[in-house]
Amino acid sequence: MDSFILGIGSNVEEKGKNIAIAVNEICKFSKILIISSIYKSQSLLKDQQDSYFNIVIKILSEDTPKIVFEKIKKIEKDMGRIYTGHWKERIIDIDIIDYNNQIYKDELVEIPHKFMHERSFVLIPLKEIDPVYSHPKLKKNISELIDEIKDDLGIIKIGGLHWQ
Repeated sequence: MDSFILGIGSNVEEKGKNIAIAVNEICKFSKILIISSIYKSQSLLKDQQDSYFNIVIKILSEDTPKIVFEKIKKIEKDMGRIYTGHWKERIIDIDIIDYNNQIYKDELVEIPHKFMHERSFVLIPLKEIDPVYSHPKLKKNISELIDEIKDDLGIIKIGGLHWQ
């Protein structure tokens, strides 16, 4: 089985519940190894959107990155995600952040996620679940990546996820 790190976020309706539903759906095709705390932050646009809740999870799956990508996009669709623009509000957003700590690219997905190193809402929960993580492309450890963040989104830990 292969290791994947997924980032999950929501900023509409019951954000924590949305994330919990997504985690439950991900359980149907994988084994969850660890889940970060929930972190709250401003939107990337620092506009009038409601705050985001984000987590990072580590899973094991027998599926290829392409199949995992297709499955998480189906979860988003089934949960009612509607595209309203780049970095705009969403009921759920699920991204593949890492795959076996390798570099991978196909027509659908690029891993590691091409913006992960610029996102506090990815790096800070990632450090919580994997304090020795090293970016396979940039060759920097998680602490170095966090030290270089410039997004200033006011990220704070707000608690754990309640899921079944």
